[in-house]
Amino acid sequence: SVPDIVKQILAEHQQANPVFARVQTLEFKTGPASPRSYCLQYRESDYDFIVRLLHEEGYAWRFDHVDGDTPQVQLVAFDDPYSLPPASVERVRFHRSDATEAEDGLTEWNAQRQIVPAAVALASFDYQPVQTQHSGDDSRIDQGQNGKALQSSLHDYDPQSLYYAGDADQLSRYAQLRQQAHDLNAKQFSGGGSVRGLAAGQWFRLDEHPAHDGDSSEQREFVVTRQTLSARNNLPADLKAFQDGKEAQPFRADFDAQRRGVPLTPAYAHTELAKPKSRGVQTATVVGPQGEEVHTDQHGRIKVQFHWQRPDEHPSIGAGMDDKSSCWLRVVMPSAGAGWGHQFI
Repeated sequence: SVPDIVKQILAEHQQANPVFARVQTLEFKTGPASPRSYCLQYRESDYDFIVRLLHEEGYAWRFDHVDGDTPQVQLVAFDDPYSLPPASVERVRFHRSDATEAEDGLTEWNAQRQIVPAAVALASFDYQPVQTQHSGDDSRIDQGQNGKALQSSLHDYDPQSLYYAGDADQLSRYAQLRQQAHDLNAKQFSGGGSVRGLAAGQWFRLDEHPAHDGDSSEQREFVVTRQTLSARNNLPADLKAFQDGKEAQPFRADFDAQRRGVPLTPAYAHTELAKPKSRGVQTATVVGPQGEEVHTDQHGRIKVQFHWQRPDEHPSIGAGMDDKSSCWLRVVMPSAGAGWGHQFI
């Protein structure tokens, strides 16, 4: 499964680098994960590979800074937005920028909307049942009457490669994850001010903002999804250059936020994080268990080891010139038809 793969990669780095092992840890707060029949890292760094896998499975992540004699940073992957902890400043007040306040607060708060696809449709062909599987999902975001009408004709239809999902349920889950990633962009919030107690991956409650006066307390709870901190010496070298506004503040936090409870599903398809593509034809050696001249299954499929696979990495589970070097691969035959043809083994 993806959690197992990510843990294995991190464990290898921890074993090879004692300093890294002391400062970096990992925790998965996710539901049950289905095992993958085959998973390959190709033309991507360990970081890119891990991020791709997390995005494929709809896992978001945050960093926890653990106090102690040896400071640690813990990567926490999650799929439940309600599992996120509250910020150290759980309630944040909005106020005018020209007001003198006794505590930190927000001086900027904005909401942004955009039109997203109203539905997602995926398709994947599997030769064993000899059929194309179809699945889809619809947007769950209320865009208002006009917004709903405007995006009603926008569909994200993306036929996938062969065997994209193990079964219809898994294909439906991938369609749902893709729609959730679209819905995440439908409405977002951004804020800024002198508040110092917020961190990405934590939630807070917004108080005294006129746009949310009629909202319930739950509707005023927001998760910080991205944060930028700006700090400088409060005694500028050139006092004459001291300016009003943002530049006059010795500390400022700007952040993006999402309502608490909205799935924080990262985008994967059609991004730079998508699965790398092959640059042309790949060469490989046909492999099998030691001592076996012929190693095929009932469909005449074979196993191979690509020439770029590194034997020194995972020799027992991926590059040992044996039957663990790949999944079963179909072989193109000279002729085939409905109930007739031939194959060589």
